[in-house]
Amino acid sequence: MVIIAGVYFQALTGYSSKSETQQCEQLVQEFYGDSDDVKTTVLPRCREPGMVAVIVAKANDASAVEAAQAVSAANKTNLSHNRLSYYLLGIGIVATAIGVTSIVQAMRIS
Repeated sequence: MVIIAGVYFQALTGYSSKSETQQCEQLVQEFYGDSDDVKTTVLPRCREPGMVAVIVAKANDASAVEAAQAVSAANKTNLSHNRLSYYLLGIGIVATAIGVTSIVQAMRIS
């Protein structure tokens, strides 16, 4: 069960909400038009919290410091989710290994 929770958190990690992603995509298209380079490099990254922060900061005419603070805040949230998911995965793997070891030892004794 703990492994499932870890996998779930890992699947959620690193992605912006659907509304943030759509906002980023819309802003990118407004800024850069129909450039093929942008479609292949920037638009796919609109799912990343840091990219969303950069694009929204650009849309709000934020200073470099404000943009950096927004990216930092987005990445800190992402890092916290990563830590939690890896912690849960680790506990689940250890618990599974202990359980399998106990079963194998019990079978050998019998």
